[in-house]
Amino acid sequence: MPGPYAEGFITEKAIEHLYDQSWKVSHNAARGGIRLIGDKPEWARSDGGEGGAHPSNVIEYGYPIGTLNWTGDDPCLFPVDAPDLGGFVSSTTIIKADFWRLGQLKAGNKLRFKRVSYQDAIAKRNEVEEFLSFVEACCKGKARFDDVFPLKYEGLPPSSQNKGWEPSIIHKIPEKGNQPLVSYRQG
Repeated sequence: MPGPYAEGFITEKAIEHLYDQSWKVSHNAARGGIRLIGDKPEWARSDGGEGGAHPSNVIEYGYPIGTLNWTGDDPCLFPVDAPDLGGFVSSTTIIKADFWRLGQLKAGNKLRFKRVSYQDAIAKRNEVEEFLSFVEACCKGKARFDDVFPLKYEGLPPSSQNKGWEPSIIHKIPEKGNQPLVSYRQG
């Protein structure tokens, strides 16, 4: 789904290309960061403003788990053991339902991102949690493993089919007196 800095930092054309291309997992992948090999982004700004010299620089914020972070022009997925605070753009975030898939990646694997809405992310998360609850019931002898159905990953979620995803900024509190502008971003 869109990350905290999906709009205004990388051009819309480059964001679309991010979802159109296949990414290769680099040999520099570890539990603290999964580096990807793919095209460099086209930045929507010439520098990082108050965040620094490179357009990928922003003022420090908390990174979402599963984010696609841009350290300069280099993309890196941040799994559970990754840094939790920093000052680089995060353009996309892996949904929680797919964290288990993120943990299976290894050097040389290829992956593609699918842009989904917050609602589709929650629906997929509920589906995975229901699946895991059913497997747990089987382990406790309260259900049969023959009745377990695999998770469905073929096809695209509704928001990917109709481009019904939300922007990264989900709420703003305007600047007022000594209070600065506050932006709440999904991730």
